[in-house]
Amino acid sequence: MALAIKYRIGVEFSLETQIEPEGVERQFDNDNVSYDEFEDGSYFATQSVECDGGQVSFTVEAEDEDEARSKAEEVIFDGQEFEDNNGFTWVVAGVNYDVEAQEWEPTVDEAIEVLKDFVNEHAHEGTGEGQGRVAKAAAVVLDDHSRLSARVSHLEGRVSDLDQRITELSARLAQ
Repeated sequence: MALAIKYRIGVEFSLETQIEPEGVERQFDNDNVSYDEFEDGSYFATQSVECDGGQVSFTVEAEDEDEARSKAEEVIFDGQEFEDNNGFTWVVAGVNYDVEAQEWEPTVDEAIEVLKDFVNEHAHEGTGEGQGRVAKAAAVVLDDHSRLSARVSHLEGRVSDLDQRITELSARLAQ
């Protein structure tokens, strides 16, 4: 299992809609004019409206840039519809994605997990100069790290015991 990488996604887009005035026939009704004598021959054609300037950004976790882009495309995509506060339905258009891996500063535990994944994936490859050789070298380093970690833990336990004995002896001397 590969470790997920954080990607910063920047998305620029436009919004499009079509507007056609409806229900304006009775808007001109007035006490000064008899509605029966009022003729309204108005015809308002549908107008396309495009507004550019959409810009959002967010972070996703993915194993590679393609997966990060795919996740971004699930958030905002061409043809996506939504309704604004005025009741107009807008369609997202002209989407442009900027995908950038964020700097990764692994902890020792994360680095060990990445190396273990690498070893598991490549340990049985050829014995030449390829990844199989690198995987075997990483396995040696990981084993050595594991032994050293166990040794350090053991020594820390002993130091803790000695500190406790020194504290007890100091207390006895103070009496």
